[in-house]
Amino acid sequence: MYTKTVKAVFISATLLASSVVMPASALNIVQEQHLDMFLDAVDNDKKTDQTLEIWKNYFDTHPDNSAIAGYYGSLLASRANHVWFPLTKTKLANEGLAVMDKMLTFVDDDKTTMGVADNTPAWFEAKILASTLFMRIPNIIFQRRDEGMKIAEEVINETGFDSIAPVMQAKILAHYARELAADNKISQAHSLAKQALNLGAEGEDADIARKALEAKNIGG
Repeated sequence: MYTKTVKAVFISATLLASSVVMPASALNIVQEQHLDMFLDAVDNDKKTDQTLEIWKNYFDTHPDNSAIAGYYGSLLASRANHVWFPLTKTKLANEGLAVMDKMLTFVDDDKTTMGVADNTPAWFEAKILASTLFMRIPNIIFQRRDEGMKIAEEVINETGFDSIAPVMQAKILAHYARELAADNKISQAHSLAKQALNLGAEGEDADIARKALEAKNIGG
């Protein structure tokens, strides 16, 4: 879900924070080793419980920081990947979605606080995390795909999108391209997928972008 390139961006942001005066930003709050743990935990169920406890503390201490809420919600929902029983999967995913939904009620209230990724406002980062989560979970169960696509379109067309961390741009572009390809909007999907790869998408994001590039018109 996340790559070591993201980690490098996080580290760069942390170093930047030491020399620049910023608002109470996520990059000033979150410790580097806990970012490492987040990156590992989303794909490794053996590390999830300890990491969740740490990020829950961040979330409880800074409930109005949209970026922290976005990461915490993503981590909560990721637990569904590590269980088999359908009802448990649904319950765990819904807990993450509840955090995301609450975050989306206040995410636009503060456009000055910075997020975790380098040069990325918290509200940008939070919306990208929410959108990609909504687009990736099974729509037949959760019915969040349309909302995820709407947020993605808004983020991509938002003033300042081109200035946020390339890794965050690539993430939302790749995921949105996949959904456009599924809707047979092939030309637009190819364009966004190419942008994602040109921005340096790696890992799962790169795989998603490459698959979108392979999509062909249905019946055309």
